[in-house]
Amino acid sequence: TEEDPVWEPSTESYKWLEQDLAAVNRTATPWVVIAGHRTMYTSDVHWTRVKESWKMQAALEPLMKKYGVSLYMGGHVHNYERTCFVRHKQC
Repeated sequence: TEEDPVWEPSTESYKWLEQDLAAVNRTATPWVVIAGHRTMYTSDVHWTRVKESWKMQAALEPLMKKYGVSLYMGGHVHNYERTCFVRHKQC
């Protein structure tokens, strides 16, 4: 998630992620967690890379929904936030 646009569907990173998620045996692995350096969600609209987080949401949310990802953990924004389940910017 560090360099734009690694999360776009046309990239090798995205294709790898989709193949990896598709191969998960959910019986053996009931929780699927994705971690990335950049955050997908922040309430800090003044953060210089907030538009990147919006692009990530648009590209990765459908993929995570499709494969039932349980949790996404991101960082980079140097403040703590937590929220309810979010999809399409809605709780």
